[in-house]
Amino acid sequence: MDLTESDIKATEDEESANIIDTNVKEETISTTSSESEHTDGARARTLSEKGQQYEFDKLTQSYGVLNRLSENIIDLISDKAPYDTIKGKYSIWMDKYEMFIEQHQNIMPKIGHEADKESYMMVFQERDESLREIKRSIENYFNAIREENKQTQRSRSVISKRSSQLSRSSLSSLRLKEEQKRVELETKLAALKRKKDIELAKLKLKLEEEELQLDTDIAIADAKTKLLDKYEKP
Repeated sequence: MDLTESDIKATEDEESANIIDTNVKEETISTTSSESEHTDGARARTLSEKGQQYEFDKLTQSYGVLNRLSENIIDLISDKAPYDTIKGKYSIWMDKYEMFIEQHQNIMPKIGHEADKESYMMVFQERDESLREIKRSIENYFNAIREENKQTQRSRSVISKRSSQLSRSSLSSLRLKEEQKRVELETKLAALKRKKDIELAKLKLKLEEEELQLDTDIAIADAKTKLLDKYEKP
C-alpha cells in the first residue's frame, strides 16, 4: 500500500521524537531536587526544569503524530477506502496511543514539584480526553459500518426467504407486504448511513479544534524553552 502524505509526515514526526539530544538527556537524568531513599537502596530521581520541558516536548510530538494519523484515517473514510485498510490504520493509531500513555507514565514520577504536576496533568488530561473522543468516534464509525452490513444482509435474507416460500398464486396478494417490509429495511439502512455521516462530520470538527490547540501548545512550549535558554546564558 502506498504511503500517503499524512503517513510520511507522521513517520517523520515519530523519528524526530525518537532523536535524543545528548546534552538534553544528560540534563534530564540529573537530579536537581531531593532524592528519596527506599528500603532496597533505589533512588527516585526528579527532572530539572529543562529536563521536564524536554520530556513535555517529546510527549507533545507524540500527540501530534496521533493527530496526523487521525486525519489520515478520516481521509480514508471520506474516500470510502476498504474497511480492512481503515482498520489497519486504526491498529497503528492504537499502538501509538499506547506509547503515548507509556510516555506519560514514565514522566509523572519524575516531576518533583506539586505545582508542576498539577499543571502537567491539566494539559495531559485534556489531550488524553481528546484522543479518547477520537477513538470513540472512529469505533462508532466501525460499529455503524458493521450494523449497516448486517441490515443489508438481513434485508437480502428476508427477501430471499420470503420469495422461496411464495407460490405463484399467493405472490400477487403478498407483494404489497413484501414491498412494505423492504421499505422498512431500506429506511433503517438509510438511517444508519446518516448516522455514519454524522459521526464523520463530528470527528472532522474535533480534529480541526485539536489542530488549533496543538499549534497553540507548541508555540507556548517554544516560548518557554527560549525563556529558559535566556536565563541560562551567563
